[in-house]
Amino acid sequence: TSEWIWVQDFGMKLVVSLRGTHNTVSPIADLKLKKSYEATFPKVNGFHAVSKAIGVAAEKYGADSNNIQVVYSGLSLPSNIPLQNSYEKQIQTVQLLSIGRSHWIKGYDYALDTCKLLKEQGIDFHYTIVGAKGVEELEYQKNDLGLNSEVTFLDKLPYEKVLQLMQEAHLIVLPSVEEGIANVILEAMMLQKLVLTTNCGGMEEIVKDGENGFVVPIRNPEALSKKIIEISCLSKEQIHTITTNARKTIERVNSEEKMVADMETLYHFVLEKTITS
Repeated sequence: TSEWIWVQDFGMKLVVSLRGTHNTVSPIADLKLKKSYEATFPKVNGFHAVSKAIGVAAEKYGADSNNIQVVYSGLSLPSNIPLQNSYEKQIQTVQLLSIGRSHWIKGYDYALDTCKLLKEQGIDFHYTIVGAKGVEELEYQKNDLGLNSEVTFLDKLPYEKVLQLMQEAHLIVLPSVEEGIANVILEAMMLQKLVLTTNCGGMEEIVKDGENGFVVPIRNPEALSKKIIEISCLSKEQIHTITTNARKTIERVNSEEKMVADMETLYHFVLEKTITS
């Protein structure tokens, strides 16, 4: 923000997008960044927040709540993607999938502890994490917990391959400690997949437990394992209802058209506020 605040000297208005760890985590660890936010946020003309939770976080650094507007991420998935139904057959081995960079905030260590609990309870499952291959801490934890047969770490993959894995999975899991709103969950809901997220950040603004997905507290392997077992017992009818609701949620809240319209509204708001003030 500090690199762009100068545009106001030329009569230009500044709108800042608030996204993820740059707003919630980085200023806690980087005091220089925190001071920069505190110096510039009160001067910004408008803020685009990807969730209500992200907007509240920005207020800690001086952002005026009246200048913050929530614009949820919009999806534009290729229209030719077939909606493969991985729930038609009786589920034998529950296929769990997480996707995202290897960072402590993603909560993969809690997910592995969850897998240990599932194994101890005799649940037949396999858990794949895309983006965790070769991460020393996670590789050690997986081995230490005796999960080498139940857990697979993959490297970063092309988008088409990720979509294929999402379609084949039974449950997309987001064990994160903090998020704005994770796009991977939005994409999974668009594909009519079951999703399980923690209540981090703004996730509960989109995912409603038992209605269009499932939510558990952060840092809670016991709650995660219990919920996974609960989900594995759902009937085909229950799955159909939840995944249909998920798709409808995305079409209503996270369409690309709505995102564009809401961004235009934000820009007009900033300009009109300046004109009338």
